[in-house]
Amino acid sequence: MRGVERAYAAGDATDFAIKHGGISAQQADVAAQAIAALAGAPVKPETFHPVVHGMLLTGALPRYLSAEIAGEQRVTSQMAMQPTWSPPDKISAKYLAPYLDCTFGSGPGRPGRGR
Repeated sequence: MRGVERAYAAGDATDFAIKHGGISAQQADVAAQAIAALAGAPVKPETFHPVVHGMLLTGALPRYLSAEIAGEQRVTSQMAMQPTWSPPDKISAKYLAPYLDCTFGSGPGRPGRGR
């Protein structure tokens, strides 16, 4: 809600033109930082700089796509043979993706990829 102090939203509850799981997670990261800072945590809230990540299945090798978004216009985009984000999961966000990888990722004592 624009012009309302201390109101936070992410995902479909926002008026951002692009509805995408990764964008929603990035919005949530920014909101969580702002809320934590208000609560006195030693963090500096970041500005929302959305980046869409995707994997294009080609029938051969996949291609990894990224686009930085400003408003409703593409600012930059790229295609690569390897993921340009880490971890290269379905939803890529600063805090959510590493959490999901740690919680559900494969490795000793972990249940495998549960996404």
